[in-house]
Amino acid sequence: MSCIVIKFGSAARGDKNICSDQDFIGIHSEGYKKFQYLKNKFPNISFLSESTVKRMKNKGALFLTHLDLEGIPIEGDKDMLTLIKGYKPASFALKNSLSSTKHFFNEIQWFPNSTIGTLWLLDVLFVAIRNYIYCHNATQNIYKFSYTEALYSFGVNEQIMADFLKIRDGKYIFRSQQKEPSKLLQVDLQNIENACRFIFGDSMKFKCGGKTNWEKRWKFDYWDERFIERAILNGESKNKVFCSLLKNHNYNRKLFKKAMKKIVFETINLGH
Repeated sequence: MSCIVIKFGSAARGDKNICSDQDFIGIHSEGYKKFQYLKNKFPNISFLSESTVKRMKNKGALFLTHLDLEGIPIEGDKDMLTLIKGYKPASFALKNSLSSTKHFFNEIQWFPNSTIGTLWLLDVLFVAIRNYIYCHNATQNIYKFSYTEALYSFGVNEQIMADFLKIRDGKYIFRSQQKEPSKLLQVDLQNIENACRFIFGDSMKFKCGGKTNWEKRWKFDYWDERFIERAILNGESKNKVFCSLLKNHNYNRKLFKKAMKKIVFETINLGH
């Protein structure tokens, strides 16, 4: 019963800023039990079991390459690192991820007419842009996991980099839930749309205000999590617990999928 704790992200690269967190992950063997000890020692730590890592490898998770190339082992059994050593996703897996991310981007279309709704838009755009450029770069054998370095590798120039950094600022504010997001009001939505066009190639206008299409074909994946979150922020569902669960990095995927289905089916049955 072993575990290795790995520091990753900006803190591991040495390019963290005032808004950055320290990110840790524990890769553990089946039957490992000292989770509370690690949670007390490493705030915000997430966990991946040996079987979960194997499933992620089968699905082509680029995150494992991130851990392998940039992660710093902090403590524990370094033999566990063999699970991710040298791992690179297959080309078809990267292309599937690119396709699903672009599909999500095209599905967004609107955001809730509120400050938190605009912050939600910037947060999901950040996630979509980051995933898209990481996967696109990886298809060219470029493995950069710094947001700015990956953007430069993708071909973003200095002129529009500021707009991508504004999107990241919105992500920081949304996740920290600051009570005074005044700098958000300085964001030019048209510039944000132009920045997205540079990445995804499609012309997109993000409408302020809208309603969820509850009859759509739900996949109950990560992207659908964000659409259900949008519906809650938009006042279409009263399930506030769901949004707080989203912030827990270690939520049970199967149970969370059941929670999503419950919200969708209840909302449909109530006639939206």
